[in-house]
Amino acid sequence: MRFVEQGADIPNELIRAVTDGSATFLCGAGVSFRVGLPSFKTLTEQVYTRLGESSNEEAAERNAIASKEYDRALRSLEKRTHRPGTSSRVRDAVAERSSSAPSGALLCVNLHGLDLTAPHLYALESPLSRVAERIVLEVTERAALDRVDNLQARIGRLRELGFRIAVDDLGASHAGLSSFRQLGPDLVKLDLSLIRDVVCSEFSRCPGDCGHAFTTAPASTGRLTPVT
Repeated sequence: MRFVEQGADIPNELIRAVTDGSATFLCGAGVSFRVGLPSFKTLTEQVYTRLGESSNEEAAERNAIASKEYDRALRSLEKRTHRPGTSSRVRDAVAERSSSAPSGALLCVNLHGLDLTAPHLYALESPLSRVAERIVLEVTERAALDRVDNLQARIGRLRELGFRIAVDDLGASHAGLSSFRQLGPDLVKLDLSLIRDVVCSEFSRCPGDCGHAFTTAPASTGRLTPVT
């Protein structure tokens, strides 16, 4: 089965694993329409409105939105509106928006490794904590984990609050397996490079086997839009 023209041929074994519930495909934001969540474009507009900001105030954000690179615009907005020692206003706004989503809908939030040291992340009253049961924290920049003290205790506390932990883009860098051990994630997102030509490569089959060995649900990440 191919999800995109000229894309990877997904083997039947992986399709069956998804059906059985032992693997998960995480697709683009377009699927959020089915659970009443906004598109990236609409979400970005809502965040700017909620914060009383305008993309016209920053050329990089204006250009990113014009190019439909909404994640880049929000990253820039987050940096310029963040105040040291406080929670991210952008993430708080997204968390507030997610509270209206149907039960069972998940929101994946990218989290820089060093964000694990931020006290507000563990605060019961924070907007993210209030919807923790539907939040998956995708840890990025995992090389920074070595600089996080009491990492296991911090991850344990996040799980107590209801958060799930994910390793993003496993296989994209050498830090992947090390961070897998450090984080003990609930969800693994495999980098697309690991499943490309999966039928032909014995090595590429490893992630699926590893997912079972680690008793963690593997997920493939990339542009997975069904084609006829």
